Amino acid sequence: MLKTKAAIYWGMARNALTLYLTLALTCSVSLSSPNTELDARVTAATQAFQTQQFESALKQFRSIRETVKDPAMRLRLQWNMARCLEEMQRHVQALRIFEDYAKTVADPVRLSRAQAKIDKLVQQTFGKIAVSCVGDANARVFLEKETTERPCPAIFERQEPGLVVIIGRGDSVVREVVQVEAGQTSQLQLAFLPTATKEIPVRKETRNWPWYVAGAAAVLTSGALTVWLLNRDEGQTRHRATFCLEGTCD
Repeated sequence: MLKTKAAIYWGMARNALTLYLTLALTCSVSLSSPNTELDARVTAATQAFQTQQFESALKQFRSIRETVKDPAMRLRLQWNMARCLEEMQRHVQALRIFEDYAKTVADPVRLSRAQAKIDKLVQQTFGKIAVSCVGDANARVFLEKETTERPCPAIFERQEPGLVVIIGRGDSVVREVVQVEAGQTSQLQLAFLPTATKEIPVRKETRNWPWYVAGAAAVLTSGALTVWLLNRDEGQTRHRATFCLEGTCD
């Protein structure tokens, strides 16, 4: 009887142990499988980067990051994405990701590395414009593509390479074009010319008016005398002609 009960208890214990081991193994497989798959994907993306397949590595890192929720892992993947873009010479996109990374990371060493990358990419990608003004101490300047005015002198940072229009506003408006080159500071001087003022002519007082009056009077007198003499001569000639017609002028 005792042997029978012992056999029953042993069978029950063995079944329970078997069930426990089965459940434990199942849980272990279900928990470890995602990590194993993630590690394999990260390893494949890393190998693509190391073999300079940057486009493929970028796509893989981005795809992995979309499925990962762990903040630390997402930060590492974000760094790797920025590194891929940097190697592909897509500096503007890489710069944006490094700046987002720097806003999130808390470790000072990693933050310092990110800032070094940012400074390097800014130097490689953008230029600066240093503007000075002469002729107007209160002049203000701004970029044609922007609306914010700044007091002159001013420095415009992070300007993309190419032609940039600078406008100065003061007593007059000055518009100049400057060439921007990556890693260089372009110098520009705006010259404001003083506003021209019209001079009002001053009428000078003259003291020669008596002579003008005397001259006019002389002209009038001479004209009147001439008319009188002409009339007199004409009358005498008319009388003489009439008299001669009568035959007494010979």
